Amino acid sequence: MAHKNRELAVQLLGGFGVRRGQRRLNLRPSARRLVALLAVEGASARSDVAARLFEDHTFERASANLRTIMWRVRKDASGLIFEEADGLWIDADYVDLDEVLRWSQATIQREASLASPPPQIGRELLPGWGEPWLVAPREHLHMLQLHALEASAERLLMAGRFGEAAANALCAVSMDNLRETSNRLLIEILIREGNIADGLRRYREYERMFSSEMNAKPGIAMQTLVAPLLAAGYIAPDRR
Repeated sequence: MAHKNRELAVQLLGGFGVRRGQRRLNLRPSARRLVALLAVEGASARSDVAARLFEDHTFERASANLRTIMWRVRKDASGLIFEEADGLWIDADYVDLDEVLRWSQATIQREASLASPPPQIGRELLPGWGEPWLVAPREHLHMLQLHALEASAERLLMAGRFGEAAANALCAVSMDNLRETSNRLLIEILIREGNIADGLRRYREYERMFSSEMNAKPGIAMQTLVAPLLAAGYIAPDRR
């Protein structure tokens, strides 16, 4: 097994990057694709990697291309990729994607208690990259983060930690501003904190946006949340 290289860190969220300590390493585009593929998918057979990176090439040509890329990675970022028999994997001490996945999974499974999310939470996986092998991991990460942020916000709300709860709910809303569960949770946090005007303003803004995009009203759960306040005569003020 590989031993983690404590000098190397890989960034995949919000953009690609590799660092050795404080120094950013410059990798060629083909090397970036290889590093990203292994960092996203984990340990992989050399033949599978070649086939994924060079789908339109023959096996022999794809294998030759992979050997060339491996030589470049050894030269530009020695120790980053571990090779054993037919296997390849990333040998870095830190990969930001792994940190976000660990927090998200632990939060959903209620193993992370009230731990704060990593600073990279909410960032897209390799934005702007069009590789087909990224489609499923990108969607999986997006949904996992949304569920984790909502679960964390709900627990923080129950604990009376309104500021942290609102921050997590707002992060989820920023990832998907039409997502009703995230918006409803944020509005509930504001109302229970005592910020009724802010909660109702948020509701009216969401109601207008939802109507514009979906030509419909928010769901029953959302309407039920604010109905007692509206019935009591509260009015949502315009944003100052």
